Amino acid sequence: MAQTAKDEKELNRRAHALLSEALDLDPDQRQIYVQRACAENTALLSRVMSMLKMADQAHSFLDEPAFRPLAGTEAPLPDAIGNYLVVGVLGKGGMATVFEAVQEHPKRRVALKVMNQTMSSANDCARFGFETEALARLHHPAIAQIYEAGAACVGGTTPNPFFAMELVADARTITDYAQARKLDLHSRMEMFSVVCDAVHHGHQHGVIHRDIKPANVLVDGEGQPKVIDFGIAKMTDSRSDATTATAAVTAITERHQLIGTLHAMSPEQCDSSCDIDIRTDVYSLGVLLYQLITGRRPHDFSNCSIPEAIQVIVGVEPQKPGQWVPEAKGDLDAIVSMAMSKDREHRYPSAAALSADVRRYLGHQPIEARSPSKLELARKFFRRNRPLAFASLTAAFSLVVASIVSARLAWVEYQARQVSEKRQRQLETVTEFQESLLRDIDVVEMGERMRLAYREGLDAALAESNEADETARKELTQLADKLNFTSLAVRTLDESILQHYLESIHNRFAGEPVLQAQMLQRLGHTLHGLGLHNEAEPVLREALGIRRQALGNDHEDTLLSLHTLGSQLSFLRRHDEAVVLLREAYERRTRRFGSDHVETLRTGTALGGVLRYQGKLAEAGQIWGDTLRTQRRVLGDDHDETLRTPNNVGIVHAMEGRLNEAESCWRELLERRRRTLGDDHASTRGVLGNLCMLLQDQGKAGELGELLPLVEKNLAADRREFGDLHSNTLMTMGQLATLLTERRDYTRAEKLHREFLAGREKSLGPDNTATLLSMYALAENLFCQEKFGESVELTRRALAVQRTNIGSGHEETMDSISLLSRGLHRTGELNEALKLSEEALAEARSVLPPTHWKTGWLMSCHGELLADLGDVEAARKHLQEGLTLLEASMGQAHPKVELARERLLQVTDGASRPKKD
Repeated sequence: MAQTAKDEKELNRRAHALLSEALDLDPDQRQIYVQRACAENTALLSRVMSMLKMADQAHSFLDEPAFRPLAGTEAPLPDAIGNYLVVGVLGKGGMATVFEAVQEHPKRRVALKVMNQTMSSANDCARFGFETEALARLHHPAIAQIYEAGAACVGGTTPNPFFAMELVADARTITDYAQARKLDLHSRMEMFSVVCDAVHHGHQHGVIHRDIKPANVLVDGEGQPKVIDFGIAKMTDSRSDATTATAAVTAITERHQLIGTLHAMSPEQCDSSCDIDIRTDVYSLGVLLYQLITGRRPHDFSNCSIPEAIQVIVGVEPQKPGQWVPEAKGDLDAIVSMAMSKDREHRYPSAAALSADVRRYLGHQPIEARSPSKLELARKFFRRNRPLAFASLTAAFSLVVASIVSARLAWVEYQARQVSEKRQRQLETVTEFQESLLRDIDVVEMGERMRLAYREGLDAALAESNEADETARKELTQLADKLNFTSLAVRTLDESILQHYLESIHNRFAGEPVLQAQMLQRLGHTLHGLGLHNEAEPVLREALGIRRQALGNDHEDTLLSLHTLGSQLSFLRRHDEAVVLLREAYERRTRRFGSDHVETLRTGTALGGVLRYQGKLAEAGQIWGDTLRTQRRVLGDDHDETLRTPNNVGIVHAMEGRLNEAESCWRELLERRRRTLGDDHASTRGVLGNLCMLLQDQGKAGELGELLPLVEKNLAADRREFGDLHSNTLMTMGQLATLLTERRDYTRAEKLHREFLAGREKSLGPDNTATLLSMYALAENLFCQEKFGESVELTRRALAVQRTNIGSGHEETMDSISLLSRGLHRTGELNEALKLSEEALAEARSVLPPTHWKTGWLMSCHGELLADLGDVEAARKHLQEGLTLLEASMGQAHPKVELARERLLQVTDGASRPKKD
């Protein structure tokens, strides 16, 4: 009897599995398939044919509709199910019918899965409820989202369980989508890695899918994959009594039948005595990857019986994908083999590990699935680093700059002569070589070589000239020492190489838009890195336009271009344009990669910067705060991406007048930067500059004296590393000039301020908001030197453009209004000064937080002006309110507080008014 029961169980298990395979076929092919599969096993053939006959009947347990029609009539489409208006039928299955429906509130189209009336056993209901619970746990862009679950009467009196879920618009299976769009191998791998991320998300929440196959991975019209159909999923934890009960039902069912689709089934799924874990899904993902690469299944079971098919799954290795697709040989063969290993101990331990190896393949990095040869390691390393290109570029510059152009043209001409079937591969080789030339440009090295060549030529010329006296020699030598050859190298590179390179990209690659956009993107990045910001913007904009058209809006290269162009426009202070692009990049990256992805976090950081410049401090602080918390959780406290964000949070604190919080933030960041990068790194120097400016605002002159030599050292390093016109150099120059003004070294500060302004006018243009900020800083320095006439003239120029470009309500405009008012006060134009002072104070009260120190300072300045106009009572009121606010926000000892106190005493006691502020 024991043997008979065991045989019966095995017969049931095989019959259910074979029926599942047959039902995947067209109706006219099912019977032929079953007869071949059962071979000489008449008992199995009889059992499956009986089940298949029931499945083909109109009211069978497989195709029974969600509600019963009247006898002799076809089932009418229900008008509504619960709160959902039914539009049509998307599909029918053994357990449920799926309707397309419309939800009224909120207004959206949904897929409504309704359990069939004949599937009413406790096991059926438990499995249906299990799928609902599994989906409810999962929230991922690549998993169809569940909206609501419930029960409603559908054509009868017995309620049908249902749940509403995300409708995948214009859906195709992932393999059909790849075939229809003729996706290249790289694009298929990118899409597959997103599917792995979704499956891993399910594993993290205790859900094993167990039936991953093309039919259960749909792709919408935008190219976003969606994993669906968790009807046979399995929970890996017991978070609730319901879960425990469902797991028990699942276990009972599994003892009597195969669970899943035979073609995607792992070896352990074929053995009812084996437990199932997340590596089962890794195996099925490997099968899916095989189909994406080759367009065929790993095994052909069309002429196999169920026992034969199981033997193949358990013991026969499929042909490698590279035998069908030569491009897959090597890394992809190894990745598929590891994912589909018969022994799950040798598979990837998780879907995330599989996804990571696929992304390593896409990034030309060594994969974990095999140990690459030395030649392969060298090739991958060259693709990532291009050290040979660095040597070629520096040598070419020392001989003749134009040789780089000649080398590029030689590569292009070589490519053009090749046979047509190798064209794409050769174009990519040329592109990689050219990109490496740009990526490894070292203007410091170029400048040093130019300096040495110049000095050698000068020495030779002076040696040959008998008439040159010692004074002339000395002057020429000093002139050579003053020249910044890094700046000269940047200008020469732009005029002699990069502009010609841009023309060549347009001319030579007009028929290869993807490669053309790739080279434009790299060129724009190089121009930005060299400080050629105006030149970079149209190049990056062109790259974005090409990628939108050629790759679509959600391709990772398009999203990179969106982010880069938005950041570039932000750097150029074109914030209204920048915020549109960065919001789009942030939303699309969040949707595609998830909120924890490093690219999403990077865009969040850039978006916060634009919002900060627009004066939207609360929103900027919110985004930066959320980003920082996620970075610390995902990347760690000392990761380079993480360490960029506290600097931004400190900026928001400072702009909101919370100076102590800003100081604490920047001091902690400075300590981490020094520890991880050293004192001489540009990032460390940037934090130090911000801290110096903050200490100036706090009136901590003693500490400024200690930090001033470090800022001077930073400026010298920036000049040497980037040249005189680079944004990093100019930023440090402005910081040093402001610090010198604070320490009353006005003459030296003025010289730096004038160089700072000239540099920004040349690199960004005279009307750029950053240029106008430099003009304001020079005007403030002149005011401190009592050069009131020139200060007023410069401030008027800046203010006129600021009112137009950024508006009167912007904080920078408000500062210029205040400075102009104070300048006119000193030149005796009191009525105009009063009008501007009132405007500045009104803007401060509407824009700044109520306790901001700057509002108190403007009150004090306004009170001083009212006193000189003879309105003593109003003056005293403003002076007192201003002093109180300054003391509360800056303490008793700050220089601005002391000056505000002297002004109040002057009105109260009649003392002489201070002359400078």
